[in-house]
Amino acid sequence: MSTNRPSSRKIYELLIRAGIRLEAHNKTVCTAIMMMYRLLQRNIAREICNYTLATTSLVLAVKHEEDNTIGIRDVVNVIHRILHPNDVPLKIDTQLWEIRRGIAKLEFVVLRELDFDLYFEHPFKAMCMYLDQLRSWMPTEFNAHPVTESCFTVLRDCYVAPEFILDHSAESMAIVVISVVLKGMDISVPHCKEWYKVLHKTITESKLRRLEGDLLRVVYEINLRDR
Repeated sequence: MSTNRPSSRKIYELLIRAGIRLEAHNKTVCTAIMMMYRLLQRNIAREICNYTLATTSLVLAVKHEEDNTIGIRDVVNVIHRILHPNDVPLKIDTQLWEIRRGIAKLEFVVLRELDFDLYFEHPFKAMCMYLDQLRSWMPTEFNAHPVTESCFTVLRDCYVAPEFILDHSAESMAIVVISVVLKGMDISVPHCKEWYKVLHKTITESKLRRLEGDLLRVVYEINLRDR
């Protein structure tokens, strides 16, 4: 794997791309990113190839989130193909087994570095509850548009900026993602303009608008003020 030290965002984007190709659960990908975020703040990120650390983080996340259809070889092959698109796929030979053996050894090193604590309170649970409530209010809109799928995609994309996730509660993140998706699809919640207050009483309209702008700017690099 490449020995260049990439930007942290490039690492997070790599994990998302790998997760998509592997058809991994969004929570698996996001757990791997939060692990990598913590590792990048430690000396280990200066001592070990960051791409190798990212691969190991994804392997550990697959196990932690019980994403059982994905194996170590799958993760190694997919990340290798993303990093080296012009190379032939890794064959089941000495090179692949050496990489797998190295990743397996590094798993314990990473676990120890993270104090064996891989838990993170992702916003997915809060968003599921909010989406279920909204679906009961507007089933026609949910049947006509991929609201739920789009919300999960946008929330996953937010993990290219872990600080943005960490700066806000799981409930606030869920609300802002849903709001951005509904606006993008030009969907209004019927008979409830301030639906977000019903679901999350402490969020205000001004805070929601600010978070919407932050999400578009930080995650998708869209600055509404320039439009």
